[in-house]
Amino acid sequence: MTTNGSMAVIRTALRRGHLPCNELAPGTALRHFVYKSRGNVQYTMPSFEPYYHGLVARRRLVSLYHTLHASIHTRNAHLKVQHCLSHDSISLAWETPVFELYCVAGPNATREALAHGANKIIKWIRREEERVFIIGGAVF
Repeated sequence: MTTNGSMAVIRTALRRGHLPCNELAPGTALRHFVYKSRGNVQYTMPSFEPYYHGLVARRRLVSLYHTLHASIHTRNAHLKVQHCLSHDSISLAWETPVFELYCVAGPNATREALAHGANKIIKWIRREEERVFIIGGAVF
């Protein structure tokens, strides 16, 4: 890997880290998202920065994602889309046979802005799927 330059590419990617949400979906109200590819059994998400500084803010975000996940995966629930409002955010859980998407926007965002941002993320992932996920890798 060193001789063909792969290690340098990996080191650069690790130093750079995840892109922030506003670079992946510019012009949207989204602050963060988690996208799970069901076919690849992998997930992706942007950087926590600039909206989720520190451990407490990140734990609140993960707790919100846990609540959204539980709401659409409850045994008796047959929801495919869940929309939640709180005093500090607006969030969306969207489940299809191909993916699961959980996304969060600021408290002043509209439902339409949240849906627009979610659609923009879906389009970006479809366009960049081979770069975002490991496709056709070895199975152990």
